[in-house]
Amino acid sequence: MATPVPSPAFMQPAVIEHYRSLCGTPTPPPARNGDTASTTNTSKMITALKWITAIQEATQCLRDQAQSDISIEDEKEVGSVRQSHSVKVTEHALVYLMRLEALLHPLEAEWDQAPHFDPPVFEPYKIPKKTTTEPRGDKNKKRKGRSANNVDQSPTSVVSNWAPQEQWTKVNVSSNRFASLHDDDDESDDEESETGTPTTSSRATTEDLDDLQEAGDVPTLNRIAEFPTGTIFVMRRLMIRIVTAQSELFAFQASVYRKASNWSLGAETCHASLWKIHQGLLLADTEISRCLSEVGGSPLERQPLMEDAGIVEVAVKSLTQERDSFVQKALVKKRQLMRKLEEVYIARTKARLRLGESKWCGNYRRNEHRAHQRAKHEELLVEIQLALDHMLQLDTRSLVHSTDQLKLRLQHQPLSCYPIHRHNKQRPSDYVSKRVSYEEYPDPSYFDWKFTGTYCEGGSHLEFYEKQGMLLDFDFVTKKLELSWLHLSRRGNTTFFRSPGPTPSKLYLGLLESTQPWKVAAEHKKMQAAMPGNTTRVAPAQNYHQWKVPSGAEMV
Repeated sequence: MATPVPSPAFMQPAVIEHYRSLCGTPTPPPARNGDTASTTNTSKMITALKWITAIQEATQCLRDQAQSDISIEDEKEVGSVRQSHSVKVTEHALVYLMRLEALLHPLEAEWDQAPHFDPPVFEPYKIPKKTTTEPRGDKNKKRKGRSANNVDQSPTSVVSNWAPQEQWTKVNVSSNRFASLHDDDDESDDEESETGTPTTSSRATTEDLDDLQEAGDVPTLNRIAEFPTGTIFVMRRLMIRIVTAQSELFAFQASVYRKASNWSLGAETCHASLWKIHQGLLLADTEISRCLSEVGGSPLERQPLMEDAGIVEVAVKSLTQERDSFVQKALVKKRQLMRKLEEVYIARTKARLRLGESKWCGNYRRNEHRAHQRAKHEELLVEIQLALDHMLQLDTRSLVHSTDQLKLRLQHQPLSCYPIHRHNKQRPSDYVSKRVSYEEYPDPSYFDWKFTGTYCEGGSHLEFYEKQGMLLDFDFVTKKLELSWLHLSRRGNTTFFRSPGPTPSKLYLGLLESTQPWKVAAEHKKMQAAMPGNTTRVAPAQNYHQWKVPSGAEMV
């Protein structure tokens, strides 16, 4: 499989080198010697579970984007402070994941084996809480003795930031710390529960796994989803999870920078996310090839590989969504700045013509504030344009194409499926001899449609084109035509026109020449439905007349 290789512009982004320098160069410990085969298998499963648990704990900040641990009094400061803490939390997680990657990277020759040492313990990032100061003056007198629970307070008492304990949300958690691992056949655990918040300490989780290893509960481990029928979890699969988790963290950082209008850092972190996804694709491709050649292709053996491909697909979706949101917001901000600068330039030109060249150049009482604002807007416009140029280089379509190839290999589907060849940029050898007349059906590229590829197998002879977020599929033998919207932020396309048979030449030219082909298709549908003797039911008008031009992010 031809997995896309990162271009030299994506090689070793500076932000990745920065995090690698923070994590240092840890060295893996020597391998352990097991006493028996069963003990060795048990220890391998326990060790792999510890690695998976460590990765999940490091990426917990992605699932808790609200950052509930932050307690801030002033609601106006919540946005900026929360964004700052979100970046610090993700930086802490990235440094830890880089450390895990540095531990496994020297053992590349042993990636086909299970890990033989435990990962370092992940310590959650501790967010400093804002200290409260004692109210002074009249406010202190008003607060004196006014307590919500009618408890006598001294004049120097401080009102607590936390709500009364009765108002807390009560969560019932099982007292059994192995409840998430063992098969819960005993209903007595449901009766014995306590009120509180579940612990998220990685150290406690490691102790739980150590106790489970001492108990020798191998059948329990075999029932875990990551280990179907006792399949050993190799280090390459751990590397796939590590690099894709880093990609999602970089994408999350880019979203924080986007909300803070930090365009340069946002574009840089998006490129780092793209680099990590490419690493995950290469690792997943290698692991799938190894397993298919060694262990065969039974559905049970392909299930773990499908999980690996699905993990990479989720990371690709996160980056694609962030790329679309980033470009859309940057385009809006760019238009706003251009509108402001245009008004300023027009006003300056009028004032210069009114005063004359001599008075304009000899004005020593000019408004420096406006000049400063204009220079600030110009610098911001240059920064946004550079970030946009940087973001438009992110080819997320090739990533989706690669993940489709991985899943097709595991689903026993042929690689000749035409979506795979949509961007092959090739024409068949017998294209000229089989194609319909150029006079009646000219090449769509003459109408600013970009040629992307062809698919010629079986009874299909399709050529693919793109234009402003629209896809055109034309069968150059049977004259069938299909038009659809392309969605970058989610999988699949939305078809708004499909000819049941050969497309008339007049309609073909009308669709290609029009800047709004969906309206031409809707009018043709109406005319066909209004013809005498036509019993075809006309679809509701909103299916055809409420098509909207995609946003700037989807038209890129």
